[in-house]
Amino acid sequence: MRSKKRKRSMPEGLSSFLRDNFVDLIIVVTIAAAIYRGYRRGFIKEFLGFAGLFVGVILGVRYMSDLSSLLMTFNLESQTTTIISFLVIFLTVMFFFRWLAQKFKILSKLSFTLGGIDRLVGMGFGLIKGALLVSIVTVLLRISGISFILSEPFSKSQLYKPMQQVLPLAYSFSKVFIIGNYKKFSKELQESLNLDKQAFPDQNLNDLIHDFQ
Repeated sequence: MRSKKRKRSMPEGLSSFLRDNFVDLIIVVTIAAAIYRGYRRGFIKEFLGFAGLFVGVILGVRYMSDLSSLLMTFNLESQTTTIISFLVIFLTVMFFFRWLAQKFKILSKLSFTLGGIDRLVGMGFGLIKGALLVSIVTVLLRISGISFILSEPFSKSQLYKPMQQVLPLAYSFSKVFIIGNYKKFSKELQESLNLDKQAFPDQNLNDLIHDFQ
C-alpha cells in the first residue's frame, strides 16, 4: 500500500511572523506595488494620477463636514456620514481627473522623450500615492472603529499609526490654497463627526481627534 503523503505545514516561526506582522506586510506590499506601477507608467501618467489624488484629499477633507451634516438628516451615525461624505467627494474628484487624463493622452507621448528619468520620477510619485492611499484606508478604518474591533493585529503593527499621519500631513499643504478658511485636519474631522455639538461624545472618537492634533 502506498503511504499517504504528509501535508507540509508552515514552520511555526514563519507562521508567527506572518500573524504578528500581517498589517505591516499589507502596507509594505501595497506601497511597493504603487512604486512598481509608477515605474511602469512613468512621470506624466503618475503625475496626473497624483494630482487627482491630492486634490481629492483636499476637497474631501475640506467639505466632508458640509455633506456629512446633510446626511445626518437620514439618522445615520456621524462616523458613517463622515466616511461616506469623504469617499463621495474624493472618488468624484478622482474620476474627474481620470476623465481629464483621457482628454490629454497626447501628454503621455512625452514619456518616451524623457527616458529613464521619466520612470524614476514616476516611482517617486508612485511612492507618494501609495503612502497616501494607505493612509486614507487607515484613517477610515480608525473612524469606522474596525481597528478597535480587530485591535490585536493593528496594535502589533509598527506602521499603522505612522501611516495615519500621512493624510493630515498632505492636507496641511492645502493652507496654500485655502486662504482664510483653512482649518487643521483634526478640526475638520471634529466638525464632520459633530463632536462639538454632542453633550457626551464617544471617548473613542475623542481619542481619535486627539491622535491627529
